[in-house]
Amino acid sequence: RAIFRRRAMISASEAQKALAGAFRLAQLDPRGMDYFDTSLGGVWKSFAAAALVLPGHAAVYLLARGDLELPLWRLAAIGLIAYVISWVALPLAMAGICELLDRRQRYFGFIVANNWGAVVQTMLLVPIAVLRMGGGSVAALLYLAAVIAALVYGWFIARTSLQVDGFTAAGLVVFSLLLDLFVQGLGDVILLRE
Repeated sequence: RAIFRRRAMISASEAQKALAGAFRLAQLDPRGMDYFDTSLGGVWKSFAAAALVLPGHAAVYLLARGDLELPLWRLAAIGLIAYVISWVALPLAMAGICELLDRRQRYFGFIVANNWGAVVQTMLLVPIAVLRMGGGSVAALLYLAAVIAALVYGWFIARTSLQVDGFTAAGLVVFSLLLDLFVQGLGDVILLRE
């Protein structure tokens, strides 16, 4: 336990440095990878990003399902379980995919960059998603542009961290998106079960 705690604890300066790397990658600067700790300890620490993303994710999740007339505890519990599964599913799947792509040595870098990149994507998507819920074609167009930007960002992270071609990186982004949609859909099916 003590070893795990030591590996998973992250200092504010480490988090700041990782976020600086994520923002560099958002500017399509491959040198953003230099900011990350790509050791096993860095992988564990990168899951601190899940805590930073959670409030924004929870807000959008609850607003989108507010008209379901379900108890808040049920919405929160199933939403939290789906959230945890989504943060674990991609790293587990990518372990096998990196093996197939002969990118084992770049696996840690991908996980770290992808996890911290989720913070940047959330900062972009959440305010626009909330705006979109208010309705209007401008909000819908803004949301579409933000989703496209987030997908391009994910593509750049995959391409840069794994050193793969653009087509392979695009496939990984599609896979990640489908995996997220599957987990969310499964959560919603469980949520709506009588």
